[in-house]
Formats: sequence, C-alpha cells, structure tokens
Amino acid sequence: MTPTPDDNQPDKRVTSSHGIRRILEGLISSRSLITIVIGEQDKERFSSAVLAVYPEEHQFVMDEITPKKGHEKLLQHKTLKAYALLKGVRVHFNAEIRKADSKDGIHYYVFSFPEFVYYAQQRTHYRVHVPGAKQKAVRLSKANGRLVDLSLGGVGALFPSDSEINEGEILNNVEIQLPDGSILYCDLEICHVVPLEAQKQSRVGARFVNVPRDQQRRLQRCITSLEREELRTLPKD
Repeated sequence: MTPTPDDNQPDKRVTSSHGIRRILEGLISSRSLITIVIGEQDKERFSSAVLAVYPEEHQFVMDEITPKKGHEKLLQHKTLKAYALLKGVRVHFNAEIRKADSKDGIHYYVFSFPEFVYYAQQRTHYRVHVPGAKQKAVRLSKANGRLVDLSLGGVGALFPSDSEINEGEILNNVEIQLPDGSILYCDLEICHVVPLEAQKQSRVGARFVNVPRDQQRRLQRCITSLEREELRTLPKD
C-alpha cells in the first residue's frame, strides 16, 4: 500500500507521488494560504496558493506570488520553500520551477513535484500558540490563568501552583478572553495538570465541552488569525 499521511505516524517525510498528490490537492480544497521563502538568507515572506495538480506529469501549479517583488525573485532563484497548515497540520516542501507564464495579466507557475513533503501530524486539533496573552485570560471560579495555546478542541494555560485544579474534573462557566478581545464562555474538562515547580506554576491542558455553535465560529475565526500570523514567522528549515 502506498504510504500517505495518517495519525499513526507523528512526523514523516511523504515521498510517494500518491502521498504528495494528496497533500497538494488538500491544500487546494482547503484553500490553504502558502507562505513562501525564496533564497537561503532571505527573511522576507511571500504568499501564494496551489491552483492545480497534474500527477501524470508530476507537476503542480501555483498562483501569482504576492507581494509582486516575489515574482522576480522566483525567476532569479528558480526554487522556493513553501510552508502551510493543512487541516491544522504543518507541511512544508521545496519546489523547483518548470515554467512561469501569465493569463489575463496574472502570473502563475508550474513546479515539479517536490522530492518530499514534510508532514508533521500532531493532535486531532492543531494548537496554535497565543503570544502576549493576559495573565488572567482564563477565568475559573477557583483561579485565573494565562492562555498559552488554543485549538478548536481545547486550551493550554498556566495557573498558579496552588490552584485547586484536578485532572478529570469538569469546570463549568469558564470565561476565556481570546486574543481579539472577545470572551468565549464554555465548560472545560481538565485533561492533565503538570507542576512547574521552578516557576511556581502548573501547566494545565483542557478540552472544551459542549461549546455552542456561535462560540465555535468565533473560536475558529480567532484561530485562523493566529495561524496566519504564525505562518508569517515560520523558520526556513
């Protein structure tokens, strides 16, 4: 059987044409934003999207790179590094250009299939880091904590070490201040509590319970915004 990305292989290089095709087609169907780096020492980030995949020719097409200065850089260097999130999973690959052309004044590029695509499966829901969260962003009846990461499935937070939070308990009427300033109201199931003695804190991982649909939509918008910001700062390798 041809290997393809799955949850049982945490971190892997997908090298089969079938697996690479599936990932590229997934980037199309999910309309994933592609963050691009051109040149080994260049820290500037560009954006594009995968438009089409041609497995028989082992090639795929990407949309015009923005900002437009990325177009000239690509023609000069001939290769790029691409980074994306596919359904919450980090993927990245290198690609070499076969042809650059334009239609109706918009450039597009034909690339050879990459040698491999790095596919880093993590958890059911990818947790995005929350930079600069307030110390009391997660408010429980018994304690307040700082939001560390966030996903559609749950949160990670830091609480004072003397907080009475126990694994397995369900906490009702929790308030979480999201990075956009809005408040998420939910119940949380505490999945794990890890003492950080040197910091006099505990790292708490919790799962959302019965989040209303309108709250889920608000959460998704917030996570999408954080993911895009995270993509802009991804390392080259």
